[in-house]
Order: sequence, then structure tokens, then C-alpha cells
Amino acid sequence: MNITRPTLENILDRLKTAVKKIDPEIDTSNNSLIGQILQVVADESDKTYQYAEWVKNQTYVSTAEGNALDRLGTLFEIQRNRGTKPSAIVWHEGTLPEKF
Repeated sequence: MNITRPTLENILDRLKTAVKKIDPEIDTSNNSLIGQILQVVADESDKTYQYAEWVKNQTYVSTAEGNALDRLGTLFEIQRNRGTKPSAIVWHEGTLPEKF
């Protein structure tokens, strides 16, 4: 199921349209009290959509992260390599400088 997440502007427009259906005379401009309340509601709704999208992404191996990725790996009996200290081997031919 592929759902397109509405933008913050889409959410706000839908809320303003819903209020205008109740009473077309209500001021929903950004400077009005109702407009400011609708902005807060739209912001919170947008956060909910973002979280829902994040949760959905945790169910796919290609987009999961952290513990969710580890849990998906157990379905295939795969364990992620844990972080290790970085190390490197360097080969140099020729004369080394005094300081490097």
C-alpha cells in the first residue's frame, strides 16, 4: 500500500476548508486566532504523518535502521556486524619524510 504523505500546506488547506464549510465568514488567515490554532493542529498532524512514515519504513530491509533492522535480519538468521575500532595498513615505497 503506497500512500502519499500530504505536505504541511496540504494539511493546513484541508483544515481551513473544513472550517470554512462550517461558516464561510470565519477568518482563517495566519494572523487570526483560528488561523494560528489551525497552524498548530496542522503542525501536529504533520508530525504524526512523519512518524507513521518512519514506522512504515522500519518494516523494509532497505529503509529500516537500528533495532528494527536487527529484528528484520533475524527473520533470515542474519546478524549485523557491530561497530569496531577503525584501523588501517599503509604501504609506502620510497623515503619517508622526517615528519608525517
